[in-house]
Amino acid sequence: MYKRLSLYLSAIVVAFSACKKSDPLTGTESNPPAYVSFTNVNSTPTPSRTVNIFVDGTKINNVSFIGNSSTLSGTYAGIQPGMRSVVVRDTLSTSNINYLTTSINVAAGTSYSFYVYDTLQAGQLKGLLLSTDRTPDANAKVRFLNLSPGSPALDLVLVRREATVNKDSIVLYTGVPYVGNSAAPDIASLSAFRIVNSNVLAGATGTGSLASDYIIRIKLSGTNTIVSSTAASNLTNRRIYTIIARGRYPATTILTTLNN
Repeated sequence: MYKRLSLYLSAIVVAFSACKKSDPLTGTESNPPAYVSFTNVNSTPTPSRTVNIFVDGTKINNVSFIGNSSTLSGTYAGIQPGMRSVVVRDTLSTSNINYLTTSINVAAGTSYSFYVYDTLQAGQLKGLLLSTDRTPDANAKVRFLNLSPGSPALDLVLVRREATVNKDSIVLYTGVPYVGNSAAPDIASLSAFRIVNSNVLAGATGTGSLASDYIIRIKLSGTNTIVSSTAASNLTNRRIYTIIARGRYPATTILTTLNN
């Protein structure tokens, strides 16, 4: 009887241990996941490439493919910590062409942003993994990525408005080269955010309006030549933004993503 009871309890322990195994996309309570957003900003000529993304062989964009200038639905996926394989795959054919095969090393409880970029070269795109500090500041946090193939160095300029009138401007980033020019990009520098004072009510009609609105401009570095410009955009307190120069130069456009 005692032997049978011991075997029974052992079976329960084994079954319970099996239930605690980590899913490759979630982790466990004792080993929390890393959080990774995936953004597709490839600049391949028409048709621009839509993609599926696989982590350790599991497709993470379950709802639909990730279109160009789009981010994974839900923004962040829970990924088991450690060294993970990432495959970016074509969606325009049935041949399962891999545009990118790489590995990423992610830590538990940490947030990251992964960017699929560049144009197809020998059938391949490029990938960039950045650390993304999602801790809010009292003002807005902004970083700038030059992911526009063929572009020279670019400046990021924010033009502040008050009551629809341009009042002043700040050159937030200067001389930013195309990331793909470097075989070893400075990940720490690219990951960092800068603080933008968003406390001034611009274009406001009364108390409680959104924070300052800015026209976002990209210029050729050190010049007044505007490469791309947006309509007035609200940069809101305690929000975190990545502003991206995308599209093959000179057809460079601006994409603003929210990292919260």
